[in-house]
Amino acid sequence: MSNAPTTSVLSPPRQTTAGSSIWILNPAADMAFFLATPLVLAAVFWFAETYSGLTALATFSTILAMGHYLPGLMRAYGDPALFRRFRWRFLIAPVVFMSAAVILTRAESQAFLLLVVLWGAWHWLMQTYGLVRIYDAKLRNTENWTAQLDYALCLTWFGVVYWHTDGATGALMHYYRAGGTISPGTVRTLATLWLAATGLVTVLYVANLIRQLSSGRKPSWIKLSLLAISWLFYLYAFGMTSSKIVAFGLFEGYHDIQYLAIVWIFNRNRAAKDPTAGAFTRFLFRQRWPLVIAYIGLCLLFGSYDYVARAQANPRIMQTA
Repeated sequence: MSNAPTTSVLSPPRQTTAGSSIWILNPAADMAFFLATPLVLAAVFWFAETYSGLTALATFSTILAMGHYLPGLMRAYGDPALFRRFRWRFLIAPVVFMSAAVILTRAESQAFLLLVVLWGAWHWLMQTYGLVRIYDAKLRNTENWTAQLDYALCLTWFGVVYWHTDGATGALMHYYRAGGTISPGTVRTLATLWLAATGLVTVLYVANLIRQLSSGRKPSWIKLSLLAISWLFYLYAFGMTSSKIVAFGLFEGYHDIQYLAIVWIFNRNRAAKDPTAGAFTRFLFRQRWPLVIAYIGLCLLFGSYDYVARAQANPRIMQTA
């Protein structure tokens, strides 16, 4: 029997004599989880919308959106060392935030809804920024100026795309309903200033790319591809699809798949290398396909709470969900 090691789509790439791989996992896995995902999602949603309706797909998107929060809870409460370090924060913060969310939701607070809308856009762009920095780190491009420009480019371009889609409309609607008094003229001025800032950041970014190339330090082409794909997909989802349900399902699905994949990779490395990771982490995050399926299943089961709660006849349960 051969003793050659087996590989899979979840296996890390083999190292070369030139140094570490430019991929997070390997070309096939990175394309599946981080780069080519929008093409698959767009095809699936188009097929569902054309031939079977979006009810089931919208339900699955909602469950996935809720479920992708579970890995964070696994880390916070399943890592003994981390829990000891932030014990009171992990015990008190959920009670405070949950109580505030329930009270504000029942009061139909528009300020709370505005915060939720802005948080959604913010954590989408920050996840993109995090992946961008990982790909640059693969090439040892860790200088502070490049990282700052990556952050500025993510922030400004996501803002531009957000403004030119329904995202800005929804945010302004909740702002005005919450009692905001900013005038339309001021809004237009701020939009113009933001666009000018985006142009300036873009020029600086291109200049930095040229500087890196001239000094022999190649920027990550995967990073640049990820940036372009993220912005174009957001623009497509929220600016060109038939409904907000489709738009949310598309981009939230992209975000969730990225997140579940990167958390799996991170915890798998911890399970293999960190003896303080905790028994649960070391058990679940091993290089086993059944455990990958179990991980996804746990996330979907956790996410189904919101759907099940909203299906109840009790209005208090529905409102809390």
